Amino acid sequence: MVCLSDPDDAEMVAAGLDVTLAVCVRHEQNRQNLMRNKILHYLDKVYDNHAEAVAFIWQALVQDDDVRVPFGKAHDTAREIVEEHNAQGKLLSSMKGKGSGVYSQ
Repeated sequence: MVCLSDPDDAEMVAAGLDVTLAVCVRHEQNRQNLMRNKILHYLDKVYDNHAEAVAFIWQALVQDDDVRVPFGKAHDTAREIVEEHNAQGKLLSSMKGKGSGVYSQ
């Protein structure tokens, strides 16, 4: 998480986000370890400059597709992302002005 702790170092943050996404899609235990180590707090710090990468990580964190794990924690993770880290508000704000849909008005 050291690479995400300094939001001013854009290159290091981008590399850290790439690695984080890669380990998220590998195994449920990786997702649970990241959550246990407060990855969402680090993602909050870098969201403004790396919104798309953070959104991809949020998506990967809520996948419950690992058949090797009998009980995933995707629902708990999704709830925490939305309720405690304002993901819905951040995503809607990011969408304003993009495209020709209802968000561009």
